[in-house]
Amino acid sequence: MAKHLSVEKRQRQNEKANLRNRMIKSKLKSAKKRLEISIENRENESMSALYNEYMSLVDQAVSKGVIHKNTASRKKMQMAKKMNSVRSGKPAGAEKAAKAPKREKAPKAAKAPKGVKTPTEASPASPESDVKPPESIKSAKTDGSKKLEESEEAPKSSEVSESSETAESEVTRASEEDAPAGEPEK
Repeated sequence: MAKHLSVEKRQRQNEKANLRNRMIKSKLKSAKKRLEISIENRENESMSALYNEYMSLVDQAVSKGVIHKNTASRKKMQMAKKMNSVRSGKPAGAEKAAKAPKREKAPKAAKAPKGVKTPTEASPASPESDVKPPESIKSAKTDGSKKLEESEEAPKSSEVSESSETAESEVTRASEEDAPAGEPEK
């Protein structure tokens, strides 16, 4: 037995909903059977009345949450197709048979074997072929590390300090040239 009052209440609600859902589904199935019998017998007068009743029951089932709206839409469409096929005098599956046959697909082109370049891959005017990597980076090491080797042209630490001194002297010379003649230097 349940220990909480909310659990007992939920069980009572589920039992009521289950009874209601079964009743609605039963009505829906009965109406569908009656409609299908009238369609088979081609009873036009009763067919339209039963069709309207069936559509109404489907809508009620959706509003009560017994069936999903997409399921209801599918059921309505199926019945509408049956009704239209009877009214037009064609059998129910005639629409599919009347369609044109499917065309056969064209065979795919054979792929080139690996290692052989096709004319589109090996075009001499491609811009990627003219691009060269920078000379300061040779290649990645082969032992698996991600570090890059420095080339022989990269400056060493002693050369960097000398070049920074010359750059400073060039900056002071340029500032002297830009300064007006009448003002004292700092």
